Amino acid sequence: MKVIPYLRIGLMACASSVLLSCASPSLYSVTDTDGDGRLSRIEVEILLVDTIFKNEDTNRNGQVTADEWKSANPDDDVALFNARDLNGDGVVTLEEARSHARKNGTFDKVIADLDDDNDGYISDSDFDAFMKKYKLN
Repeated sequence: MKVIPYLRIGLMACASSVLLSCASPSLYSVTDTDGDGRLSRIEVEILLVDTIFKNEDTNRNGQVTADEWKSANPDDDVALFNARDLNGDGVVTLEEARSHARKNGTFDKVIADLDDDNDGYISDSDFDAFMKKYKLN
């Protein structure tokens, strides 16, 4: 799984949403939903899965079809979609997307990639460095 491209898409989508809907809180502050100054596994999950899912669910019906998936991910194999369709009904729900990502340790990989002090969280300075490295700010 391509963790960094998915994170980049999630961050960019979240940033756009924040800029359009609120005054001007930083993306990090908006993602840090409990306000403890660091991003937990759950907060990373919300950023990655929920934001990406919302962008892929173009008709906003709470399900991503294979066509919506292909439109949002033209370079990805349809097998990636099928892996997320846990019950095989031809659509991916938000819960299926979350379950798939948890099962594959996506959030743990992202935190490990960004967590310089290995405390299991992404600090504000870790986040800023990432944003600069990938030119997302």
